[in-house]
Amino acid sequence: MSNQDFEQVFKEISAAAETGDAKAIFNLGVLYTKGEGTDVNLDKALECFTKAADKDLVEAIYNLGIMYFDGKGVEKDLEKSFAYFIKAADMNYVDAQKYVAIMFAEGSGVEKDLTKAYEYFKKASENGDEYAKKVIEDLENKA
Repeated sequence: MSNQDFEQVFKEISAAAETGDAKAIFNLGVLYTKGEGTDVNLDKALECFTKAADKDLVEAIYNLGIMYFDGKGVEKDLEKSFAYFIKAADMNYVDAQKYVAIMFAEGSGVEKDLTKAYEYFKKASENGDEYAKKVIEDLENKA
């Protein structure tokens, strides 16, 4: 896609976001994150993801977790990141389930809990995550 195409997409998504559509608000945040059709603006991306998350859009909740996990556009905060990830994980979002499992396993942003780590790796595995399948397979072969 050319930059001109992205600018048109940005205008269309902006208009849809103004109606309060959660998916459009989220997509606008993605465009701000990537600088597609607009300049990179992580403050606006955070604002968009927060608005969409307030409407319980799981992708937005997960993206907030990523922003706080990486410290991208915000101060790195593993506890905040974990709170977003576990909310998305409990909404059956597989990528969030994997992050929750890893964070429980490492004690990152949450107290280390290998039983809960296993539970979330199992959920992610059952939802098709290849990394989680490998972890579960390795653990079960060691047992």
